[in-house]
Amino acid sequence: MGLDNATRSKTAATPVTVSQSRIHGVGIFAARAFPAKEQIALITGSLVRNAHVPSGCADPFPDLLGLAPNLWLRMDPPFCFVNHSCTPTAWVGSRRRLIALQDIDGGEEITIDYSTTECDEQWRMECHCGAAACRRTLLPIQKTFDDAPAAPPALLRLWKRTHRRAPE
Repeated sequence: MGLDNATRSKTAATPVTVSQSRIHGVGIFAARAFPAKEQIALITGSLVRNAHVPSGCADPFPDLLGLAPNLWLRMDPPFCFVNHSCTPTAWVGSRRRLIALQDIDGGEEITIDYSTTECDEQWRMECHCGAAACRRTLLPIQKTFDDAPAAPPALLRLWKRTHRRAPE
């Protein structure tokens, strides 16, 4: 897949590159090494409100990143090329910060877990990430994790509300 000049110029100003991915099409890759917990970049884009997923529709909004219930970010290049992995190398923190979950080598693909950025009850997506721990089907955050995941703050609060433990 060829990248247009606008995408190339935006990519050149970030600490990531866009290249062919073994996961899917193209992805974003670290232009340098990032230690765990370091901010990789600020994800830019335009806000989208109330984008509901039609029942049974697989990934109808591939470039939308969930920030909170009924609030998404239509990601600008190069971030719109971030791929999912069930064993991600990064996560989306507060204020749209892309943060390394682990040490990331220069040239390594930067991935996120799409389930941590979606809370629409109807959302489902087949997964072919190839990770040993691949879940095969992705579900929204409140239906996926037993333990609190690294996720945008508003979605983590939603997860916590749906996973309150009964007093013992």
